[in-house]
Amino acid sequence: MKKHLNDPGLQHFMNTVAKNVHLIRKRSYLSVRNFANEIGIGNSTLLDLEGGVGNPTLKTIYQIMEYCKISPKEIFVGYDAETSFSTISSLVETLRKHALECSAMADFLEESFSK
Repeated sequence: MKKHLNDPGLQHFMNTVAKNVHLIRKRSYLSVRNFANEIGIGNSTLLDLEGGVGNPTLKTIYQIMEYCKISPKEIFVGYDAETSFSTISSLVETLRKHALECSAMADFLEESFSK
């Protein structure tokens, strides 16, 4: 079941999210501890997320967006100039191929970037 974690498209997506969450936290001028506390997650969860090894829930992503007053695009595309709509579409397709656990994330991405 974990085989899909080796997918290069998914790994690129996870790395993009990790980099963007790190930059968003830095932009807020908060330490890992304070940012994690403000959004309601543990320090290790945030460190894993920023390190590209975490698998954040939609709730965690939503809490970051709410606290920082940002759009999903800033987390999922953010500062990566090489990521384009076609890349997001490709990621949605890759996520849909993998398990039901990814379905909610795919729906969220598709809805966020189809407007």
